[in-house]
Amino acid sequence: FSAVDELVRVVVLELIAEVEAKRNLALDMLTKNKDLLDRAMRAEAEVERLRNLPRADVAAYDRRIQEMAARIKELEAEVEARNKQIKELQDIIDKPPEEADWVADYHLLQSALDGPIIDAARKWHAAYRKAQNSNLMRAKEVERLRSREAAPQRMSQ
Repeated sequence: FSAVDELVRVVVLELIAEVEAKRNLALDMLTKNKDLLDRAMRAEAEVERLRNLPRADVAAYDRRIQEMAARIKELEAEVEARNKQIKELQDIIDKPPEEADWVADYHLLQSALDGPIIDAARKWHAAYRKAQNSNLMRAKEVERLRSREAAPQRMSQ
């Protein structure tokens, strides 16, 4: 009885040890599998994020392009309106004296003096006058130098 009991006890203990080892192995594998699964899910999420990233960038670029196109249309309309205003003012200025409505034309031109078109024209005219004066001063300086050179030549004759 005791040898059989001892043999059963040894076999049971070996089976318990083997079950315990297999359980530990299964837990290790489960933990490793869980870690691998987590890493795989994170990698998959990163891949998806990277796949969607260019689409988000393209969508942002498309929105920016649409905003810029709308702004360009606004500016083109503004330029067209200003060109129309310039044409109207030029027509008033070029009108023959006998066709002019002097009072109305004066008021139209006076109201235009406050606009950006007239400001630009004033700046251009100021730069033009400055260039003219600069050229005039250069011409006077050249004339003065020539007369100074000519004076000694006259004396020598």
